[in-house]
Amino acid sequence: MPVPDITHDCPVCDHALDADDWHMPGMRPLAVSLCANCDHKFFADLPSGNAVHTPTLLDCDTGETYQPTGESYWFAKWLRESYDEQTDAPVDVTVEGMETVANPAVLNCLDALYGHALLKMLTVQRFIEKSARDVVVICQPNLRWLVPDDATAVVTVELPLGRGHDWNETLAAKFSDLC
Repeated sequence: MPVPDITHDCPVCDHALDADDWHMPGMRPLAVSLCANCDHKFFADLPSGNAVHTPTLLDCDTGETYQPTGESYWFAKWLRESYDEQTDAPVDVTVEGMETVANPAVLNCLDALYGHALLKMLTVQRFIEKSARDVVVICQPNLRWLVPDDATAVVTVELPLGRGHDWNETLAAKFSDLC
């Protein structure tokens, strides 16, 4: 299992957090980060999409969110609300082409807003052209038709656009099994 290469300081005690796992319960790819000093556990945004500029940390015990750099209230709010309202409801997922994936690069294009999902999808072709990895695209059905033919694999998640920011543990388990 890949270990994210990110660095954050603990918002409780300022000690460096250690990322030791990843978790993707929907549109947010997250690192599971632990503080060896105060034993707090956080989910930390991996640097993609809005999280490149305003990454959010979420305390796993309290649900409190922290933004180490910049401010984007709505982005942190989405993370907290989805965590507070998490579900394990079944979600249909269609997987195409995974049998040929050896060295995956996962591009998660799930989102709750069409424009955001579209912008993510528009980066796929460039990534395919610049990467030596097997590109796995995760998307909702409304954007499936935009996935380039030369993507190695496609994972279509039957999730309505407005629910793209949901925290779904069933999806997290499916994504973990794929990678």
